[in-house]
Amino acid sequence: MQNQADEPQDGRLSRLALATLVLWAAVVLAYPVWFLVGVLRDADALATALAALPSVVLGSLAHLHVLAITVGLWAVAIGAGAAILKKAGYEGLTDRERAVFGGALGMGICSLATFLFGKVSGHPRWLLPVLCYSLLVAMAVAGWREAVRLV
Repeated sequence: MQNQADEPQDGRLSRLALATLVLWAAVVLAYPVWFLVGVLRDADALATALAALPSVVLGSLAHLHVLAITVGLWAVAIGAGAAILKKAGYEGLTDRERAVFGGALGMGICSLATFLFGKVSGHPRWLLPVLCYSLLVAMAVAGWREAVRLV
């Protein structure tokens, strides 16, 4: 039996969930804030950080292809995971829930399969990339409809 006081009827977050979210945000932001305050207090560290900023920005722009590959990999993982959830009988999930859980499921499948491919294959050297690319193509084919529908 559930306590009705813990679940607001109008869809808002409960007090416990809100407190947990605020605590989590404070913990996650504590180190970056502490680091930033430390850099701002030290003039030499601040000068070094500001001098390195242009190279960091230009270096980041040089890696836009990595961003495109990452977005594509997440799209494949979300689509494949959402398709698996749909075939497993979870049609009652909203699109947002299907995207979140499908992304986690798809990335889990991708990471575990890549690990297993690495453990199994080793000789010849071309076998591991072929297996990994085949996995990505299979996941993309399996989940392209769901990925397009969720976007």
